[in-house]
Amino acid sequence: MPFNQVRTVGFILAAFAFAACGEKEPMYKSSNELYHSISKQTNSAYFSVPPGLVSVFLDETQKGNPEIIDILSDVKHLSFLIVNNESSMVKEQDAYYEISTRLDSICFKDLAQINSGKELVRIKVSQDDTLFNELVVLVANYDAVYCISFKGKIAPYKVIKLANPDNMAALSNLDRFKK
Repeated sequence: MPFNQVRTVGFILAAFAFAACGEKEPMYKSSNELYHSISKQTNSAYFSVPPGLVSVFLDETQKGNPEIIDILSDVKHLSFLIVNNESSMVKEQDAYYEISTRLDSICFKDLAQINSGKELVRIKVSQDDTLFNELVVLVANYDAVYCISFKGKIAPYKVIKLANPDNMAALSNLDRFKK
């Protein structure tokens, strides 16, 4: 094989290798698409609740609830994904890490993670300029994995107040949503 043909074949192989190493398009284009997919795969509950309705049922005297109410004032869409232990994602930790990884693939960033010994809580955000477009709170405990999505134009200082470990107790009441 002449040298020019070898060089051409080598160049073509190198181009294919570089193309294969390029970033793949994300599997999901939006978090909503992701939640629907996981719900179908795991036969889990996925539903939306009006943010104002949730605010009515939160007791402002309990730690963390005023911070949630403050965030809910900026939220236009609130949804819950609940993956029970009986789902096809055998262990709750598997679902927790799978959801977190899939959110990362559509440009979510970790803001905080807290392990209380009974629950593992991770807060992820999708940011646009100076505001958060979506705040996702993932909570894994012995019963289920809860994924709560707050969509709207949320001020970062409100999320930081909620992410304080003392305020995480407000999120531990999520087991009342278990189906």
